[in-house]
Amino acid sequence: MKLKELNEQIAKACDLTPKAVAGVHAQTFRLIAEALDKGERVAIPDFGVFSVKDVAGEEGRPGKKLVRFRQRGSDEAAGEEVNAKDGAKERRKRAKKDAGDVSGEAVPAEAGE
Repeated sequence: MKLKELNEQIAKACDLTPKAVAGVHAQTFRLIAEALDKGERVAIPDFGVFSVKDVAGEEGRPGKKLVRFRQRGSDEAAGEEVNAKDGAKERRKRAKKDAGDVSGEAVPAEAGE
């Protein structure tokens, strides 16, 4: 979805003009960028958290700052952040299930193989 489409849908749902919604979005994104430039963490309830991570430079290269985003899970009623390690475990479980191995254990080889 593009920002223009998002603005149009929000405008329709909130009985506003797309231009007014675009102005709100522009200001919102500007404020988020300013906070990140200052090294602040930006948490948006029921959406996610933006943060800045310093990455050290290698072999004479300067370090840099990366913006990270962690999406909040839909099942998090208390507003706790998704643990990245738990998310990885869930992805591995789904991948095994999709591959036909739901136990998570090694499948024994058939006799004669």
